[in-house]
Amino acid sequence: MRIGGLAVAAILAVAVPAQAAEPGPSPTLLQLNETAERMVPRDRLTIAMRVEVTGTDRVRVQAELNRRMSTALAKVKTVATVAAASGNYQTDERTSGSDGKPVPPQWHAVQDLFLIGRNFGTLLNLAAELQADGLTIADMNFDVAPESLRAAQRSLTDDALNALTARAGEIAATLRLKVARIVNLRVGNAMQPPPGLRPVMMEARAFAAAMPPPAVAAGNGTVTLTVDADIALVPEK
Repeated sequence: MRIGGLAVAAILAVAVPAQAAEPGPSPTLLQLNETAERMVPRDRLTIAMRVEVTGTDRVRVQAELNRRMSTALAKVKTVATVAAASGNYQTDERTSGSDGKPVPPQWHAVQDLFLIGRNFGTLLNLAAELQADGLTIADMNFDVAPESLRAAQRSLTDDALNALTARAGEIAATLRLKVARIVNLRVGNAMQPPPGLRPVMMEARAFAAAMPPPAVAAGNGTVTLTVDADIALVPEK
């Protein structure tokens, strides 16, 4: 029994200091998020071009489409500053006109070609050459290039974190508390809104004279970065 009593006393002797070390009232947890934004020049252009062929023979229609796309790709590859990517390829049979009335069956084939680059003059001149070859411009979008986003990311992170800590201090002061520590912190990446579609379709035909390049204005894009934090607030001493 005595050994058992000593064992109990030893357990209590260890437990008492642990209870004495318990902290005071639980801190107030403040959840905040702040977003920093900046206008950044839109320095990348994507032009969606399209090859379209219509005819009564499905095989000949597709063969002509393939030939014209191969010719376009060969021309694009001669321009080092322009990246190219082929897109959707679709063939369908049409038995009615735009007015819904029946017409002799025809096959319609279409394939997209995307041109991407940061040298706007070179890219637009190339697009004009392809228009003269019979391609159409289906869409044109400007955005902020990934490397430009990364360049803006550091300063946006600083802005968002400074705004968050300043706001946390203001809220704490209003509540007569003080900021103890950041419990959780989540920092996002620099983002830009997705570009809107601006269709600029042109009739698919061969042009006798050289096409002038499209007139454009890139403008600026809004780049944002958001931070979220859980912040512990404690009473002022």
